[in-house]
Amino acid sequence: HLFKKGAFITDISGVKQSVVHDIESVLREDLHYVSHHPMAGRAKEGYQHRDPDMFMNNHFLIIESERASLTDYELIEIIGKQLGFKTLTRISASLHDQMIAYTSQLTHMIAVSLMLGYPSKSHRFTGDSFRDLTRIANINEKLWTELFLSNQQDLLDAVDIFKKHLIDLEKAIKNNDQETLMKLLRASREKRKDFENDPK
Repeated sequence: HLFKKGAFITDISGVKQSVVHDIESVLREDLHYVSHHPMAGRAKEGYQHRDPDMFMNNHFLIIESERASLTDYELIEIIGKQLGFKTLTRISASLHDQMIAYTSQLTHMIAVSLMLGYPSKSHRFTGDSFRDLTRIANINEKLWTELFLSNQQDLLDAVDIFKKHLIDLEKAIKNNDQETLMKLLRASREKRKDFENDPK
């Protein structure tokens, strides 16, 4: 009874399958609902760290739903465009959670792990690479605990992928295998080039 008849509802949750399922299971038939995920944020929380240009040139993910109409999608796309997002992409809730597990949640896990192993008072030995990799370790523990656990299986699958490649590098170094090590580094460089050249 909190929403007027025919109201349009959306959410910006970082994990979609469970959220969309729970919302749609209790939503009145007259209400319109499309979930979305703005791929933009800041490591520091709070209004004092606001950035009016935060959404500019970033990505806006729209979650597909059987109950959503073409008009519903058009409305959420208008919102994304008005906020300044560069791309608007429709995607299933399951694929969203799988991809976000790797590109967002895993990267936060890695940043946290780097900081947990960081020797105290070693800032004179750090450069841009360490600062860049650990920027997101300045983390909201309540929010990210919820995100990690609510996307548990997809995140654990992403961890397995990362561990495999880390172990490959470790083995090459341990075995003094220069050829394999160079091959892995070249492959990484080429994938990074592809990433940078992605038309987005």
